[in-house]
Amino acid sequence: MARSKEQMDAMGTLNNPWGVCGFTSSLYALYENSPTLRGELTSGAKVSTRVVAEIKSFLVQLEADGNSKTLAEIANFTSSFAGFGGFTIADYIRRINAVAAKNQSYAKGDFSIAMPPEAVVAYLKYIGFRNARVVTDASKKELVLGVADPAGTLKQYGGLCHYLYKNDPTIYSWARQFPSVEEAAKFAGKKYTVCAMISPHG
Repeated sequence: MARSKEQMDAMGTLNNPWGVCGFTSSLYALYENSPTLRGELTSGAKVSTRVVAEIKSFLVQLEADGNSKTLAEIANFTSSFAGFGGFTIADYIRRINAVAAKNQSYAKGDFSIAMPPEAVVAYLKYIGFRNARVVTDASKKELVLGVADPAGTLKQYGGLCHYLYKNDPTIYSWARQFPSVEEAAKFAGKKYTVCAMISPHG
């Protein structure tokens, strides 16, 4: 399927109501690199049930793999955000299951979840990017960028507060496209600095 601006933007749709940027930034990369999946990705990325199911599947896979370290880091990082103190993976999955069992809409809930850089690497590997890793080479054409807001209060991972997807020369987030990190920051009313770089391709 041919690439289009509208379809590409769809990958970030649910990052507007929820803080799921680690996942949506990775889905931008999957869309870009998987032409045969583009139709399915475009339709699924705009549906809350599909995105929540994807997040749950990843978390359950981490549990099945015995990856307690990554799960603990996700829970700890999410708890550092205002309003998410005491966040646990078990409660998060229970909330997902409860909504699904009642056949209710996910739209009224907040299924935000914060991903440390190594957790984003783990998710990229989960969706097929076997060589994904944290890098220091900013010149790479395609990256998931972790950004910090110097005016913010977050301290972990260099103040990491959001992820953007970069495919030179364009930055993608919130179902929008920007010519630079600075322009994305202006849209968000922030002054972002890059604090983490993740390459889907190693």
